[in-house]
Amino acid sequence: MKNKGEIYRISGPVVIISGLNTKMYDVVKVGTEGLMGEVIGIEGEKSTVQVYEETSGLKPGEPVENTECPYQSNSDQGFLRAFTTVFSALFLY
Repeated sequence: MKNKGEIYRISGPVVIISGLNTKMYDVVKVGTEGLMGEVIGIEGEKSTVQVYEETSGLKPGEPVENTECPYQSNSDQGFLRAFTTVFSALFLY
């Protein structure tokens, strides 16, 4: 599986990448600075990435690396923990 590709096109925080095998929600490191992004779409050999940092310095042709891990945020884990606590409380009492 190829885990290195390059930037094809940039439009604000949305970056199209090519030459990289991805799955939905994979975390990728974009550009020479390794900005964090998440795969939000796949069409043929190109993937659409939502970059979660400032993209103003990025240029087409810069490298992209796939971490092959899905995106996880600390807020997601906190939400799940709170939901589980409330859900358990409702059914245990």
